[in-house]
Amino acid sequence: MRNPAWARGLNDYGLNFVVLQIPSMDTRTLNAYDQQAHAFAEDWHRQPPPTDLQEIVRQYFRPGITADVGCGSGRETGWLAENGFAAIGIDPSEGLLEEARRRHPGVRFVRGGVAGVGGCRGGIYECAL
Repeated sequence: MRNPAWARGLNDYGLNFVVLQIPSMDTRTLNAYDQQAHAFAEDWHRQPPPTDLQEIVRQYFRPGITADVGCGSGRETGWLAENGFAAIGIDPSEGLLEEARRRHPGVRFVRGGVAGVGGCRGGIYECAL
């Protein structure tokens, strides 16, 4: 099996890729996120950063690959990457992932969800947000 395009670079961390499956999700909700991704992202990125969450991450997260499950437009994934974490944003909404990739071009974003994050059990991810 060939590595999918999004998996390139995981070997930089000595890891094999994990194919993420898209969980079943309420179609209306997913369509709303996809269709209104730009507006949702604009609103989310205008809000103050979650400094309480950031402090907890600084205190308890260990260096290594960190999955941001439900990353949306990538605000927290971008913050993780800026703060030295090998961050991977995971979200079922392709519209929000497009926003995330546009806003954080150096960060990896993949389509998936909680049900498909098989790397947690296998030790691929050091931390998950």
